[in-house]
This record gives sequence, structure tokens and C-alpha cells, in this order.
Amino acid sequence: MKKKRSSKEILTEAPKDVEHIYIKYPGQELIDVTSTSTRGSFEEDREKIKKLHRKNPLKKYSYVHTHPGSPFPSFGDMLMFMKDRYAKDIIMTQRDEESGEVFGYGVLRKKAGFKYKNPPSGESEKWRMTIWQDVETGLKNLSEKYDLRYKFFPGKGYYLQKGNLWEFEFKKKKGFRKSYSSYSNHWFNCRIIFFII
Repeated sequence: MKKKRSSKEILTEAPKDVEHIYIKYPGQELIDVTSTSTRGSFEEDREKIKKLHRKNPLKKYSYVHTHPGSPFPSFGDMLMFMKDRYAKDIIMTQRDEESGEVFGYGVLRKKAGFKYKNPPSGESEKWRMTIWQDVETGLKNLSEKYDLRYKFFPGKGYYLQKGNLWEFEFKKKKGFRKSYSSYSNHWFNCRIIFFII
């Protein structure tokens, strides 16, 4: 029987310099649902996702999305997630572009009673203008408006540097040299699950 790979292993081994999107059912391996990808964008494979829906009727899942440079979602990422009634959250994974090392995670989750609201014209531009100045303010405003909540989980040896679009990222703590990729996947399973349950 094939050994189940951990989420950390799959994320670390994924193509380094492009974005990827996965679906994670509880207790199962990450499932790659990327159709096409570049360094700054991806297209999900809608047919593959529909097949997963048929195979796992009414079962909720998480989106797990790799980001080369940041742990927060784009407006397009959020729209994809909010429109999908089976997706309970989206986990943004900030990785090193060369080694694939995971620096930390950003989690966006639907609140109880969430109902999709179609964003008004200009909302995407408003989001971009806000995060240009302060990412957390943008996330806070959007979360309150669309019944979402968010949280960030730095990997061992990392901290979250807050600020504008170019500053907001996980950074390595001074004096920390051991690669996070050598640590157990226990952190990913426990810390993320603790937040989203």
C-alpha cells in the first residue's frame, strides 16, 4: 500500500517558482487541482473539482494555495474560495522560491452562517489600493464585510512582518539557522486544525 505523504512534503516538493492550488479533505492527502500556473497566478481545474464533488458528496474541504512571496490571498483567490460552497477555508502557504521551504501559513475561513455576497463593481481595485498601504487593514475590512475571519501561523523560527503590500511576509528570526522543512508535519496539522475547527 502506498504511504500517505504529509501536507508539508507535498508543499515542499511542489514546483518552486509558480503558484499551485490543492484541495484537502480531512484525513486525506492534498489533491492538486491546478490546471495552469505561473509565478503570479493559477487556473483551477474545474472539471477535476467537480469530479471530487461527485466522489465526496456534500463533504467540506480546505483549499491550500502556494504563494512564492506572501501569506495573504489575492482578491481572485478570495472570490474563488467564497463562491465555492464546499470550501470552508483557504490556506495560503508562503514558500521559498528556490528550496520550497515553508515559512508559514495564512488562513481565511468562512464564519458560521456565511452567505456569498457578490462584490460590487470596483471592489477588487479598492482591495488593491488598501493593501498597497496596509495588508492587515485590507483583510480586516474585507473579512468584516463578507463574514470571514483570518489568522497567520509563522513556521518555527519565523515571525510575521506586517505592513504594506511589499513588507507583509514571514521573515526568518535572527540567529535561526535550521531549515523548517526538516521539522515534523505535526505543526501543520495541529496549529491549522486548532484554528479552523
